[in-house]
Amino acid sequence: MIQLALMYHIVVRSQEERRALLNEEQPYALLASEFEQQLALIKQLSLSFMSATVTDSEEDTENKGVLLTFDDGHASFMHQVLPLLQQFNASAIFFVSPGLMKSRTDFVSRQQLRHCSEQGVVIGSHAWSHQFLPDLSESQLKIELADSKMFLEDACSAPVTQLSFPGGRYGKREIDMAMNLGFKRVFTSDIGLIASASDFIQPRFAIRQNTSAPELTKILSGDAHYLKMQQREHQIKALARSVFGHRNYDRLYRLFTKNS
Repeated sequence: MIQLALMYHIVVRSQEERRALLNEEQPYALLASEFEQQLALIKQLSLSFMSATVTDSEEDTENKGVLLTFDDGHASFMHQVLPLLQQFNASAIFFVSPGLMKSRTDFVSRQQLRHCSEQGVVIGSHAWSHQFLPDLSESQLKIELADSKMFLEDACSAPVTQLSFPGGRYGKREIDMAMNLGFKRVFTSDIGLIASASDFIQPRFAIRQNTSAPELTKILSGDAHYLKMQQREHQIKALARSVFGHRNYDRLYRLFTKNS
């Protein structure tokens, strides 16, 4: 059985709720009915839901299947995602940016975050303020990672050992800093299958509003041709980011998706 991680962001109840989101968030927002269908598809394909905790290498053979991850910290996780996870007996990692919790009313509160943790959800860091980490100074980077880890651990009374890089942007400096601060596993937006659940750097497949059932089936089956095509597209985007810079690339990408 294969191992892979899926990356989600927001799950809403209706099209009206989706349209009320920020423009850049809408492409990553699924309806609750769509998310439920995707969980059902995972079960139909006889795949298991992977444990969200960091595993030792000896346990890898017992931890195969699909790992569910959610980035940012939107309150829809509490209201829409958590009940469906419980319905399907699935675990997940909820990567949260504490700075967004403090500045946005549509993100989870400290109390809601603790409730999710008490319900078995693994809480991870998404850095403090969701900035592109490679653009920050060394001291700013340390604050983003260390402060978010400390806040989340205090809020949940549980260790936070997993990190998701905002926007999937990272380099060797970010990897070294995360390792030095005590993170056991970091998640990227790099596309690929999980070689070992105990590896420090983990790839993921981003699930978007337009991810169809046939496309998701290709992802879940580890379709080699689909995987190769997606990795090639990801490499082209990475090259564009290196040319234009993270912020300029992001502006161009938002402009393109808005007009397409």
